[in-house]
Amino acid sequence: MVKSFLQVGIGMVLLLPSLPVESNDNIKRNNLVNDMVERRRNSGKEMKVTMDEFWKELKETREIKYGKDIHFEKNLDYCRHFGEISVLHKGDEWNLKNIVKYCYYCMNTLNGMTREVKKEDFDINKWSSERIN
Repeated sequence: MVKSFLQVGIGMVLLLPSLPVESNDNIKRNNLVNDMVERRRNSGKEMKVTMDEFWKELKETREIKYGKDIHFEKNLDYCRHFGEISVLHKGDEWNLKNIVKYCYYCMNTLNGMTREVKKEDFDINKWSSERIN
């Protein structure tokens, strides 16, 4: 009996990574990087870009697509810094791909926190008292 549970458990562990993950329909992901690359191609610009140019053009692409959003720009600056520091602390190769990876994680975390705070039943006093005790 224990052996069969063990076999089922091992089978589940091996199958879980290959099972499809259902996406949350409430979260729509827009890939600004793809839009930015498309803008560069259409304008005939070279695809090589410095890090500062990349972040500047990413903000410009966001502004063109959705309008001016000072909160997005502040979050992006914060998450860019977080990504750069994370790459240094982790000892990963210093390149834009790794920085963007950590920046994306940071932006997702900030967006998740914002969604929680926007909930109607969110009570900051209750939330903070649960963490102090």
